[in-house]
Amino acid sequence: AEPDANQVVGATENYSVTLVQYLDYECRFCKKFFPDVLALTTSHSDTVRLIIKQYPLVQIHPQAKAASLAAECAAEQNKLVDYSTKLYERQDQLADTTVFETIASELGLNLEAFNSCRTADATLAQVEADAVEAQQLGVQTQPNLVIVWEDGKQQLIDGYVNMDYLASVLGF
Repeated sequence: AEPDANQVVGATENYSVTLVQYLDYECRFCKKFFPDVLALTTSHSDTVRLIIKQYPLVQIHPQAKAASLAAECAAEQNKLVDYSTKLYERQDQLADTTVFETIASELGLNLEAFNSCRTADATLAQVEADAVEAQQLGVQTQPNLVIVWEDGKQQLIDGYVNMDYLASVLGF
């Protein structure tokens, strides 16, 4: 299924590779990996698109689901990348649930819409659907990256890799 436009960074057409990243905002290595993948996508935005999805590992990260719900609601207002970046920057503050609204306010989101979205069944269903999709693709750890080549073949990077390695896999 095609992703919502608010989940996509980079090329919107004529891309040769799609990167799909399933995020967990409490994951320490994700905090480093997400901005690296974002930078790589931005520097190759003519041929690469990044799709951001949610995969909170709720068994080990108790605040991750609330963070994913908030991120989905920021996506509804086209601020997914900025919101995700700020969640990682404030990773140590996620236990204080006021941080979600604080970030939304800083980004100029409509807070009424944001807060009603966070408790909506549809938002929870979307986060859970992303997690199921990740599991079906074989994603077992955080961070992760699914590379979808132009011919439809997929390659999973499960776990942290440095950007030099990722660039070589992508042929950059």
